[in-house]
Amino acid sequence: MAINRVTRLTFIVSTLILAFTPYSSRPARQSQPTLQITAPSSGTIVNPGQTVTINIASNSPAAFQGVALLGDDPIGLVGTVSALPGQLSLSVPASGITCGSHILTVEGTPNSGGGPVYASISIDVERPDFPVSFSAMLPGLAFESLGEQTALVLLANFYDGTTFGVSGSSYVAYTSSNNAVATVNPSGVVTAAGPGIASITATYAISGQSLQVPIPVNVSPPKLGVSPASVAFPGQSAGTSSGPQQLTLTNASIDNISIPSLATSGDFSETDTCVASSPLAPSGTCTANVTFSPTAAGTRTGSLNISNSANSVPISIPLAGTGTTAPAITSLSPSSGAVGASVTITGVNFGGSQGTSTVTFNGTTATPTSWSATSIVAPVPSGATTGNVLVTVGGMASNGVAFTVSPSISTLNPTSGAVGSSVTITGTNFGATQGASTLKFNGTTATPTSWSATSIVAPVPSGATTGNVVVTVGGVASNGVNFAVNSSTYVQGSSASQTSATAITASFSSPETLLDLNVVVIACYGSAACQISSVTDTNLNTYNLAVGPTTLTSGSTTLSQAIYYASVGNNAKGNAVTVTFKKATGQAELRIAEYTALSSIDAKAANAASIPFTGASIPTPASSGSATTTYWHDFLVAADTTNVVTAGAGPGFTARIITSSNSNLLEDEEITATGTYSATAPLQPPPGTTSGTALYIMQMVAFSFMHSGPPGD
Repeated sequence: MAINRVTRLTFIVSTLILAFTPYSSRPARQSQPTLQITAPSSGTIVNPGQTVTINIASNSPAAFQGVALLGDDPIGLVGTVSALPGQLSLSVPASGITCGSHILTVEGTPNSGGGPVYASISIDVERPDFPVSFSAMLPGLAFESLGEQTALVLLANFYDGTTFGVSGSSYVAYTSSNNAVATVNPSGVVTAAGPGIASITATYAISGQSLQVPIPVNVSPPKLGVSPASVAFPGQSAGTSSGPQQLTLTNASIDNISIPSLATSGDFSETDTCVASSPLAPSGTCTANVTFSPTAAGTRTGSLNISNSANSVPISIPLAGTGTTAPAITSLSPSSGAVGASVTITGVNFGGSQGTSTVTFNGTTATPTSWSATSIVAPVPSGATTGNVLVTVGGMASNGVAFTVSPSISTLNPTSGAVGSSVTITGTNFGATQGASTLKFNGTTATPTSWSATSIVAPVPSGATTGNVVVTVGGVASNGVNFAVNSSTYVQGSSASQTSATAITASFSSPETLLDLNVVVIACYGSAACQISSVTDTNLNTYNLAVGPTTLTSGSTTLSQAIYYASVGNNAKGNAVTVTFKKATGQAELRIAEYTALSSIDAKAANAASIPFTGASIPTPASSGSATTTYWHDFLVAADTTNVVTAGAGPGFTARIITSSNSNLLEDEEITATGTYSATAPLQPPPGTTSGTALYIMQMVAFSFMHSGPPGD
């Protein structure tokens, strides 16, 4: 009877603790009256058969209809009081009660309604005398499953012939000879930890006297092995989930082992391959991945319970972890972006407002635009590089989550060029070295000659076409910046000068290509403008007037210029271009140039001006005036005629011809957007001249390409 009562009382004590402890620790609502057991203090030692006075009080004595005092089995209902403060007498049973802790709970229902109010203490029931004998109900323990548990039942016999269960007595202490085989907790619960033999020793000690009882333990080698035998997780922010830790199950028997289920307890979860692959063949393995998701701060424990056909009791693997209040990032959206891009950081424990907390992108501090306990929004700060995003609250840093700062192109220099020409790409976050990063011209991969975090130099790759230049680092692409791959190429050119002649001729040094375009610039100096009778060549191409003639007269000096063009219709031989005048000119100059892929005229401009100057420079460059293009992709050809010296090409243009006779210019530029354009050229005085008036004529023709549709066609 005593043994059955011990078992039953142990269960009831545990049940009462679970039922009553939450109420005693739950903070009362401000208007809710409370109860207290003011004497004896919790943990007071009392003896079987002793009468104990229980004092009960309240912060609002008149608030209760009645108050009852209850104890766990076998104490039961002690009594009730109708007024507070009050007293009740507890007669501790002289027999039929186990030694150890017992719960006393006072319960009352407020007059104002609502649920019952509770308060609890424990008393420690102990015999005051030393037992004459001390024994274990079971002479030994045998376990077949790791994690299997058994509660020891210890009995103490006293001189008066009574026997008490003392497994939970505060006078009893437990030790294990080998914790790798079996562990024991202060309540006498033994857990199988690993195969082997161990001994649990229970010691009853009081007043300098002691008795011991050894309990041998045998843990059988597992038929289903689990490695590791326990799992401990590092600190994890409450409300987040850890990465998985893996356990391997191995069938160490000669028979198949069925594994119908795996289950976790506490703040843990699992996924496994074991149930799906069951039964597990001899020497076969399967895996279980356990994740820790603490619901509160502090130490959290649980177990992984493995039901299997080799063990009647499921294998129980101890799980442990620590919940923390540190901030934790669960996700970034997006996980990559350029400087200035808005990023939402989701997680827990960020705090209701920012205060002194910080967000950094790989060490660079950001300036959040919003902040809450679970979400922060911040733009990627200037200077940020690829790396971890961290949130720091109260000096505690979160986990780091990778963020890729997108490469960003700011400029291209130049913005157009032929295949093979060198281009400098300037920007940020390109990476110190190229590695696996790429540079593409409208989808065609280039081969850089130099690479740094802010600058890349590369030739325009073969096969490239007009379109965006894009840098890709770590799989993340930059913004695209347009680069015009020259579709027209200056092939060759020549010039000639004649005095007092009715014709002038200039020749190409190489045979021309069918469908190329010839551009002819005719300039005259004299007292009157020259009159052009015809423009012809030896290949019988037909020339058309593009712009002009434009004439400028100042005093006794007259300048005249016109531009003609023709499509090449014969590429079998060389070509000489001849301009015939109606009468002899004072001085004539001829410039000829061959270009590929050009077609008709889209726009044109012409301008003439005089510029007084003193000193060694001329303050204003020659200018063609403006022309507005119709097509997105044109080729500008410009030329000037002047009585001074043309020093070179204007901004954006490339000088093709500067004549030796009069320092007159032919220049060109490819454009890739419709707009208003003009050509210029810097002027300077002739050597030895320090004052005078600069005269010039400048013309520009915008030729369209043979393919002149919208971008991307």
